[in-house]
Amino acid sequence: PITHFLPWQREAFGLVQTDRFALLSGLAYNHLHRDIFTTLYLGATLCVPPPEIVKAPPRLAEWLMENSISVLHLTPALGQLLLTAGTQPLPALRRVFFGGDVLTRREVARIRELAPNATIGSFYGATETQRAVGYYEIPFDFVCKDTEANKPILLGRGIKDVQLLLLNKAGKLPGLGELGELYVRSPHLAEGY
Repeated sequence: PITHFLPWQREAFGLVQTDRFALLSGLAYNHLHRDIFTTLYLGATLCVPPPEIVKAPPRLAEWLMENSISVLHLTPALGQLLLTAGTQPLPALRRVFFGGDVLTRREVARIRELAPNATIGSFYGATETQRAVGYYEIPFDFVCKDTEANKPILLGRGIKDVQLLLLNKAGKLPGLGELGELYVRSPHLAEGY
């Protein structure tokens, strides 16, 4: 799957050799694959902060600025931690990718304040597939109304050569209001997944 994901990610998001990535995930977490392998694939720069910086939101924000980080992979929880710093904007950030949990409209609005030049997106499927199989890019004209603050961001569509299907217990498309389960169809998954 990674030989499919990396070229797609580069092309879809315009990632380049001059990008600077931050490795904020632990070594056992699946964002690690995107941070390390994408950086190696591009010949880009991977910046690794000392552990004490990741645990201190104000210092982490300063570190991101000092290192001119341009691409950032975050979980919503890590994004919330970063936002508690009440920091000045990070103008070098041009791509912020979320994954690993539900992303709310409030979190997107707050990250937009922190990273005004960034395109923000949400990946789906990292835990199940070790990369991502779905993606939703938040439009730049996105507005978060107070009444919708806790509403989740859309799951999005499958990446290139991936279909995300909602199927009922009979393996058919569910009717309106009927419960279903999400299935991933792609030649880039292990057989029988």
